[in-house]
Amino acid sequence: MTASAARPGDAGLTAGALARILDHSVLKPEASEADVRDGAALVERLHIGFYCVQPVYVPLAVSLLRDVDARVAAVIGFPHGCERTPAKVAAARALCPRGF
Repeated sequence: MTASAARPGDAGLTAGALARILDHSVLKPEASEADVRDGAALVERLHIGFYCVQPVYVPLAVSLLRDVDARVAAVIGFPHGCERTPAKVAAARALCPRGF
């Protein structure tokens, strides 16, 4: 069986174990708070391991998933990464006190 034909139950990988190593993301620039809430509900329902959002939505995502075994991730300099390193470092540090 080729890797592309493998299914989660093959070789000991269960659907639940697969979900725990996946991430769901809501990163569109036009994403709304409702989109972030819907994404968090999906993460909770499917037991997805990680939820990636824009930095502005980190506090909301953290609060929505506080009782869920999922980690919140954020992007810095997304989508182009054109910012200089000091700007990216400052953006990352700004997230830390917000529960990230």
